[in-house]
Amino acid sequence: MKRRWKAACGIVLAGIVGFGGVQAVPVYKQANSIFQRETKRPLVYAHQGGDGFAPSNTLEAFRLSNQLGVDGFETDVHLTKDGQVILMHDETVDRTTDGHGKVSEMTLAEIKKLDAGYSYLAPDGTYSYRDKGVKVPTLDEIFKEFPNMRYSIELKTNSKSLAEKVHRKIKQYHMEGKVSVASFHDDVLEYFQQISNREIAISASPTPVRNFVIAHLLHMDKISNLKSYQVFEIPLEASDITLATDRLVDSLHKRNIAVNFWTINDEDGVRKCLEIGADGIITDHPNIAIKVLNQELKTEK
Repeated sequence: MKRRWKAACGIVLAGIVGFGGVQAVPVYKQANSIFQRETKRPLVYAHQGGDGFAPSNTLEAFRLSNQLGVDGFETDVHLTKDGQVILMHDETVDRTTDGHGKVSEMTLAEIKKLDAGYSYLAPDGTYSYRDKGVKVPTLDEIFKEFPNMRYSIELKTNSKSLAEKVHRKIKQYHMEGKVSVASFHDDVLEYFQQISNREIAISASPTPVRNFVIAHLLHMDKISNLKSYQVFEIPLEASDITLATDRLVDSLHKRNIAVNFWTINDEDGVRKCLEIGADGIITDHPNIAIKVLNQELKTEK
């Protein structure tokens, strides 16, 4: 995610410098139900299910994060050869399983035979999930097991078929008010907006985000047309440009756009998100985020 963001933003943002002050930020009341929160505590999303302590995008990871009390899951989807929506970050199964090949060239049955815990290296240096029956899950499986969870779903390929299948699943499981959809592919995200009749929250793709950031740094925020989006999912900084400022967050809030930051894996990053009024924190280590947020908010009482 980080490499693709830098590639999308690096050339245009180079040389532009902007800084925002930090001050107490009131709770932002988002109109879209998926981003609503009653306190200023940001929502915590487990990135790829929480792959800091379990194999990425597996039910094992999602279950552990659910037990920790996360508010939502961030996950990635691909389409198999036989048209099934599975949870996987890469276009191949090579990095995270004991198999080889492109997801798009394998059937669900073939992928289900793979060990999705094979390559996971635990913090203690062991392959503790290898040969433990960990499988690559489908979108159906996670929706069935966690029907009340919030989801940030990234469409990993520029495929209309993938967009259609994901939209169908969201409707099938009545998840319209619990899901936001993202993609690095502008075309497929625009297509998803069309077929969903804008009834499902959309995370802005890199192009509108980049354009807004440039306008924001030049104090020309008002020229940005962001009516199609309900959330920005952005890093704390890109190409040496600080994005984690209260001014940027406030500018988006005035447009009724929530702001989630990724991938926040340290305590200082969590505190920064809380300080500037971020709506969500996407993290590999939700245990760290939850601990810090609980400590900070307890101190303020």
